[in-house]
Amino acid sequence: MFRTTMAGLRLHKGRLVTTALAIALGVMFVAGTLVFSDTLSAAYSARVMGSADSLEAVARPAYDGTQDGEEDLPAGVLDDIRALPEVDGADGIIKGNAGLLDKDGRAVGTIPTAGISVGGVIRHRADEGALPKADDEAALATVTADATGYGIGDTITVLDAEGERHEFEVTGLIDVGVDAELAYRGAVAFTHETAAAMTGRDDFSEIDVVGTEGTPDQQVADAVAGAAGDRAEVVTGQVMGEELARDSGGQVGLLGTALLLFALISVLVASIVIYNTFAILLAQRQRELALLRCVGASRGQVFRSVLLEALIVGLVASALGVLAGIGVGAAGAWFGGEA
Repeated sequence: MFRTTMAGLRLHKGRLVTTALAIALGVMFVAGTLVFSDTLSAAYSARVMGSADSLEAVARPAYDGTQDGEEDLPAGVLDDIRALPEVDGADGIIKGNAGLLDKDGRAVGTIPTAGISVGGVIRHRADEGALPKADDEAALATVTADATGYGIGDTITVLDAEGERHEFEVTGLIDVGVDAELAYRGAVAFTHETAAAMTGRDDFSEIDVVGTEGTPDQQVADAVAGAAGDRAEVVTGQVMGEELARDSGGQVGLLGTALLLFALISVLVASIVIYNTFAILLAQRQRELALLRCVGASRGQVFRSVLLEALIVGLVASALGVLAGIGVGAAGAWFGGEA
């Protein structure tokens, strides 16, 4: 049967090449769309959503509707969250004033630059260079670096809560995404201990949480909400990321969904082409198949030979389509990212 199948493939290679091309193009479109959309989503998450969707839960101070109703979360809340069995790791963000001076010794901006703590599971990551690890190191928000001309390796001067000057070496740049406050004020990032000393604050404006492996995000968020109580508003990282994206006017996954719809349409068209091609092949091979029956081949053997022929063409063409799709999708994401 296998020899008969291979002979059929060689005999009708012209039409089968057309069929294989239709399969490969359809699969390539789907695979390329998935690679393209996933790659752009990851870049979008890191740059626009501040990697919030990489967390299982985020706790923020609850707001009761009054001007002074929002207070930072005390350190005890972080200890309670870390003790939860659903939590693998948690860290809090300290945020306060840390006035950055420009190269002429003048304050940057009309209001003091924000000082924040980074490291651990906190969602802010270094876009270039590395996060600070020593007391005399700091990282700058990319918007702050662009406005001041500071870069990695430069020495900056920052005012603490008492107005005293301190010098730090810039180790990295942080993309704060669409955080409106940090994008407007700018930010200088320190280690946890240095941020507390520079801002004069010990409490947290946000607590980022990573859950234990296999625990659903919502279950982690519910456990964190129970530990934090009424003092905190707790959402999953995905929800927070979507909120940030929505506030910025972004639609996460919209482009990928649209492209995937076009890909599915291409697969549907390809399936019609494939069906028609095999229908024509079978019609043209009536004498050949009848001859096989005359020389002793059973109906099942004839059917299986045709089915095996279609399976071989489908597998080979699909494999080539997946490889081509990965390449096309990666190239599209690279060119899209460069643009």
